[in-house]
Amino acid sequence: MKSDKTKLDEKRCLGEGPDYTGFILARESGSIGTAVSVYDPIAGRKVELLSQGEAELFWIIRFWDGVKEIREQMMLAPEIVAEICTEFEFRRPSHILSTDLLVEYENGNMTAYSVKSDRSALFQPNLEPRKQRRILERQKIEQEYWRRHGAEFKIVFRTDLNPVYTRNVEAAMAFYDPRFVNSEEDMLKYLVAHKKIRIDMENGPVPYARLCRELPDIKARYRMALRDGNTGQIRLEGYYAEGN
Repeated sequence: MKSDKTKLDEKRCLGEGPDYTGFILARESGSIGTAVSVYDPIAGRKVELLSQGEAELFWIIRFWDGVKEIREQMMLAPEIVAEICTEFEFRRPSHILSTDLLVEYENGNMTAYSVKSDRSALFQPNLEPRKQRRILERQKIEQEYWRRHGAEFKIVFRTDLNPVYTRNVEAAMAFYDPRFVNSEEDMLKYLVAHKKIRIDMENGPVPYARLCRELPDIKARYRMALRDGNTGQIRLEGYYAEGN
């Protein structure tokens, strides 16, 4: 584990786009087996996610329209955190805090997300009162910090996310960059990733191989998308499970 001072010296969280680095890297996390680095084809960099819930939420947000940038493990300026702790009479944290995901939209709005496995991560009846209070104080610090920066703050529980949708999005986004496209199935995933073709992705694994056999003009649509980015859009209803 690197110290907070070392991370500050490395100027983490100061870059933008492909030059951004989160305050905590996946390999520096104590969440062995759940922390993961994924490649963001839009930002053109690795994204450091410290839990499976963060990874699932990342792909959901990455597929949204109007997202300008996603910054993970965004550092909270210690001097502002200290002011908040003084104002609310909280004990100051012994280390620099960070927010799981900070999303900036093209319209200038921002939303900060704290990702929890489920609601028991916040409310643990068997936990001693002091530790329970610290858990809730941490969320209040984040909420107040981002309020002062004009950003909305949301707590997201992994149990509320749709893992099927997440896996389908991730599978398509792996071919967002045409450099990785090698087959007709890859072409279809590229078209889905760029929303040239819309498929029901919430109700079961998308049968890409079967769709390639059933849908005409995949290669032509792909070539057109590469040429001018304007293929129009078609919606495929009912395609979401093998055997349908």
